[in-house]
Amino acid sequence: MPSHDRPLRLLWLLNALASQTLPRNDFEVIVCHDSRGNETEALLREHRLAQDGTLRQIKLEPGPGPAVKRNLGWGQARAR
Repeated sequence: MPSHDRPLRLLWLLNALASQTLPRNDFEVIVCHDSRGNETEALLREHRLAQDGTLRQIKLEPGPGPAVKRNLGWGQARAR
């Protein structure tokens, strides 16, 4: 998923994904972001999905839009 400087909304999304009933080994979450603040990176490092290996982040330099981020993310996916 693409993200840019919206850590609260990102937290809501990650919490919703963590609450689903699909087994964790059946999905993965990849967040591609160019957020400037430390809050987003801390969230992506400390969230329970990151702690159990379900969540990965790809940090980009500021500039690319959501389509570039989305394409980069799905290209890095390892889940079925």
